[in-house]
Amino acid sequence: MDYTKNLWLTAVETTEDALDLFFHHCARVGPAGCAFAGKGMTAANISTKFERVMDSLRHDPLPIFGPDPDVMDYSTMLGGLFVSLYSPLRTWPLLAKTLQAIDVGIDAGHMVMPNLTALPVAIGQDER
Repeated sequence: MDYTKNLWLTAVETTEDALDLFFHHCARVGPAGCAFAGKGMTAANISTKFERVMDSLRHDPLPIFGPDPDVMDYSTMLGGLFVSLYSPLRTWPLLAKTLQAIDVGIDAGHMVMPNLTALPVAIGQDER
């Protein structure tokens, strides 16, 4: 990665590779370990679901209901996504729960923030 030289020429390519790994591991562990996966979903299915979520946020931000009302929009999710790809073991479960909450919210017309205190074992982490 050339970020140490402040060039960032490969950042997009590397980000896409990391996102592909998220899809792969999410499909591998399934819904028991990845909130964004559905039963029997492949990495390609999860990628398509992700594109649907991001496209929806780009055009129709979602109001967030709860104790701290807010709005989830494309740029907010993109920023969170970019940060989460740098520490996958710690943040991918949070990413998966957030993406799933957005996906459910698209159909409901609003988003309810998920309970982030009870996260599953990290997606992609070797089982011991």
